[in-house]
Amino acid sequence: MHAGTRTGNRAARTLHADADTLHTGRDTAHAGRRNAHLGGDAAPLPRKRGRGSLRGMSTQTDIDPKELRPLLHAEIDKLRDQDLALAHRALLEIELRRLADKLGADFDEDWASGKLTKENIQEAILDHRRKHPYR
Repeated sequence: MHAGTRTGNRAARTLHADADTLHTGRDTAHAGRRNAHLGGDAAPLPRKRGRGSLRGMSTQTDIDPKELRPLLHAEIDKLRDQDLALAHRALLEIELRRLADKLGADFDEDWASGKLTKENIQEAILDHRRKHPYR
């Protein structure tokens, strides 16, 4: 494994760790404030396992997206007002995971193609520190 691949994967893992914090509501730095916007400690979202199945739920996962989209809209419309924030958080988590996976794949692709190297990473870090010095 190349060092750059590890660097790219490290960024993706960091985003996944952030998604896990969002998912579980566990963040040691903000433990007392977790889910405060939801009115207290909300239950963590179920973890995905396999092909889109959620633990504790037996939902068909191979539904045509054109049929599934209106079903999801209907389910959202039935939610109680106090549950909307939790549904929004779940959708944000899905998007975060998608973007983290794409970022990791893009880092790996750039490393393999030679666009991302140890040297240009170091150069970018030094350039950023020149523009934004520590006080």
